Amino acid sequence: MLAGSRHGDHEGVVVAEVNKECRGKSELFNSHFRAEALTSPEGTWFSPPNPATGIVTHDLVQQADVINLHWVADFISTEDVADLLSLGKPVVWTLHDAKPFTGGCHYAGGCERFKSLCMNCPQVRPSFQDVVRASHLRDINLLGNFTNLTIATPSRWLNSEAQRSKLFSGLRTEVIPYGVDLDVFRPARSRALRRKLGWSEEAVVVLFGGSFLTERRKGMAIVIEAIRCILQQPDICSRYERGDLVFAAFGRGEAELNSAGFRVHHLGVKTNEDDMARLLQIADLFVCPSLEDNLPNSVMEAMACGLPVIGTNVGGIPDMVENGTNGCLVNPGDPVSLARSVQRMLDKTTDLKQMGRRSREICEAKFGSGIQARAYTSLFEDLLATPPTKLRGPGNSGKANRSRLELNAAMLECERKLRISPSPVQLWWSKVRSLMRCSRHFLRKY
Repeated sequence: MLAGSRHGDHEGVVVAEVNKECRGKSELFNSHFRAEALTSPEGTWFSPPNPATGIVTHDLVQQADVINLHWVADFISTEDVADLLSLGKPVVWTLHDAKPFTGGCHYAGGCERFKSLCMNCPQVRPSFQDVVRASHLRDINLLGNFTNLTIATPSRWLNSEAQRSKLFSGLRTEVIPYGVDLDVFRPARSRALRRKLGWSEEAVVVLFGGSFLTERRKGMAIVIEAIRCILQQPDICSRYERGDLVFAAFGRGEAELNSAGFRVHHLGVKTNEDDMARLLQIADLFVCPSLEDNLPNSVMEAMACGLPVIGTNVGGIPDMVENGTNGCLVNPGDPVSLARSVQRMLDKTTDLKQMGRRSREICEAKFGSGIQARAYTSLFEDLLATPPTKLRGPGNSGKANRSRLELNAAMLECERKLRISPSPVQLWWSKVRSLMRCSRHFLRKY
């Protein structure tokens, strides 16, 4: 595996050598853009364009039979992807969000401009809109005519979004769900951790969380409001005050929990699978209130640990939660509906353990890591067995080159507005390099 960076000492992961000056400039631009150009700091992640890395010349790339791209934001550029496709090898791009087919947003928040051309982006301030439009147009003109690209998505929802996009419509798409390690995430009772936290063995623990509790898309404000509603019920409030009902959360943003008006135990930030599994094993019910999501790992991991799940009926959550069987689905953004569902699940007549057993069965049947591996192996074998078609590059190289120059100009203007404007020498050299890249693509085509 070739990666931009790695955490830990994972065998088989090779970190690509990227020009440090280029990487530093990109990180500086991205941090300024996210801090100053976005309309809301609580919005979804947004990634402006990356500079080219030249990763196509790496030995692992040259030796590969099939190239499988994953989450490449902040790592490789659209030019890099075009260069990889130009090798003529099958390329599978596994999407983990919408970023590859939008002008920069990882979740569109109801906007559908990615179906034609991203402009007037609701997530970006008006003075920075040119970068969004130019980035999306460059992607469409540069990648829109290759025939050796296959799209894989973990959820049916993201598959449908990709098929509706201007960039990927007409390409082969496959749905291959994530896999969960069923040996790490398994039903168990973490009694020692419960005792350490001061919780009784009989208490019902309701767990929720995410990487960032402040990200609006994850719906943490909705679940807080829902709990506030159910605590108005005398019987539930009494259970909560006795310690027979516990609310707990994980993720960055403890301040969000402290302002809830009731006790939510903050269990920290979990950075590895073992810690996450132990956390899930102290819970009885998992709540996922997302407003938008792909196929959230936390839901799958909770199910593998034998927990029933209350989730919103969005994205890939319905791919995992069977309403009334291993949990229930509620409308997104509706704290009253969520409160009613939590209250029903807390009713003593509800068999949470039976629902949890069904969660585990669903994971074993659909989401084991071996199932995912076999699906990718089958896809790769099929692509290699298919006779290669005549490789095509951009349908109009002149249009592709013009869109590159337009994006370059928009980025330079954006740097000026962000007060990270390059020197006159850097401006001149940037234009020269852009013209050289356009010339190389033109010569390669003809």
